[in-house]
Amino acid sequence: MANGRKGFWRMFESIVAVSILMVFVLSLSIQYVREPAEPIMKIRGYEILENMDKNDKLRGYVMAGDSDGINSAIVIGGYNHSIEICDYSGTCNGTYPDAENIWLSVYYVAGENTYDPREVKLYIW
Repeated sequence: MANGRKGFWRMFESIVAVSILMVFVLSLSIQYVREPAEPIMKIRGYEILENMDKNDKLRGYVMAGDSDGINSAIVIGGYNHSIEICDYSGTCNGTYPDAENIWLSVYYVAGENTYDPREVKLYIW
C-alpha cells in the first residue's frame, strides 16, 4: 500500500512540474506572437490594396483623389490605418499618421488614357 501512494505522489509531482514549465514557456512565447514583424505588415497592406484593385474598387477612389473613401473601405483588425494618394509631382492628398511604429505599404495605379500615375500609401500602426 505504501508503494502505491509513493507512486501516486511522484506522478503528481511530475504533472505539476510539467504544467509549471508549460505555463512559463507559453507566457514567454505569447509576447512575441502579438507583434507581427514589419515585412508581414507591409505585405498585408499591399495585399489589401491589390485586392481592392482586382475587385475594381481602388481605381475610382484614386482617380477622384478620395482618400477617405479608400480609408473607410479598409478594415484591419487591431490596427489603425490611414491613406495618402500622391500624384506624379509628389503632391499628396490624405492623412499622414502622427504615431510610432508605422508600417508603409505602397501601391501604384496607372492613369486612365493619359500618363497620370498615382501612388497610394497605406500607413498601418
